Amino acid sequence: MGAIGIGHSVVHRMFDCRLATLLVTLCCSDPTAVRSGVRERWRKPQQGASYSRPAITGDLVIFGTGDGHLVGRSRSNGDAVWTTNVGQQVGGARLVVRNGVVVASLIQTTVAVQATSGAILWYYAAPKDTIGGNTLPGQVMANRIDADDQTVFIPAWGASITAVDLASGAVRWIWQPARAVTDTAASGPFRSGAVGVRVSGDTVYATAWHSLVASGVSGEIWLVALDKLSGRELWRVTLPCYWSGTCLDGAPTVYGSLVILNEGAHEYAIDARTQSIAWVFPTTPTVTAGSESELYGDVVYHDGGDQNIYALRASDGALVWKAPFSGAATRDLLVTDRRVIFPDGLLLYALDRLTGRRVLETQMRNVNEPVTSPAIELDGRVFLNVYGAAWSFDEP
Repeated sequence: MGAIGIGHSVVHRMFDCRLATLLVTLCCSDPTAVRSGVRERWRKPQQGASYSRPAITGDLVIFGTGDGHLVGRSRSNGDAVWTTNVGQQVGGARLVVRNGVVVASLIQTTVAVQATSGAILWYYAAPKDTIGGNTLPGQVMANRIDADDQTVFIPAWGASITAVDLASGAVRWIWQPARAVTDTAASGPFRSGAVGVRVSGDTVYATAWHSLVASGVSGEIWLVALDKLSGRELWRVTLPCYWSGTCLDGAPTVYGSLVILNEGAHEYAIDARTQSIAWVFPTTPTVTAGSESELYGDVVYHDGGDQNIYALRASDGALVWKAPFSGAATRDLLVTDRRVIFPDGLLLYALDRLTGRRVLETQMRNVNEPVTSPAIELDGRVFLNVYGAAWSFDEP
């Protein structure tokens, strides 16, 4: 994407950090309800901010950096086993590892490296963005990629979804929506962007935003189902957008025949068999929710944008619990067997997964070190990025 898109993303991330700093100053928590810290395993310096959830393969945990590197680190002590310069900030919301290949979204391009050595396998640049006259590929910063054992599926601003061979980088198919019936332009498409994808069986489900007017102040949301092998569009459901601009963050999640997404104001479940709304859980948001829906078992967890984290029964949207806190999740939630863990800039929270009870609220040691990525967990160890470091601690 061109300079306009990059600028928007940078401003958005800067706003996250400034908002989080303000919230740290203003929030009032119950000090008897939480523990004040975590048991740190290791903390290793690295440059800048990466927004990608780390990926685990064998004894390695893979981190992105803000100065354009992927680093394979020992899970036990954090030492770098390999470091690869990939040329751009690692800016996607998640790293994906399949069949010994690590795939990372940067800013304008996607890269794949060997998981054991970090050797670069391929780069891919998405089709050009839809803004008039743009000569740059669609932005992939903050997107959510997904993969099966042969193919990685890459959403980009444009909008586009590309299926790329995991081993070789060869393009298998590209989906682009072209002009939509809701466009009011005399010719050509308005601005749109694919945000996230989820592979389920023989289908790829994708979320996208689409501007209804050239200024972008009015828009809509698409949930699109694509045939995994051919990229053929199977169906598209249009949902209202309650915000200007990009409207939503995050990929959908799938529970049986239901495709569930958090569009920033409401949680929607779409029945894939009928393309009808099966249930909706509304909130009254004060900020745009910036995290996607996370499914664990038969419960879906999401940030309502109204200073609450919600656990909802996936089958019908019934409320299981809600947990208030004084801000907004600035990255995707981590849901484990025991916990729901998420950052709010300089604050890190952990909730009991079954009850929503807050078990941890801790502030980063330095106001210049906000949490910049979602977390990942294995065997009771949590891994994430903070500004200027890769960090590991015991699950609280």
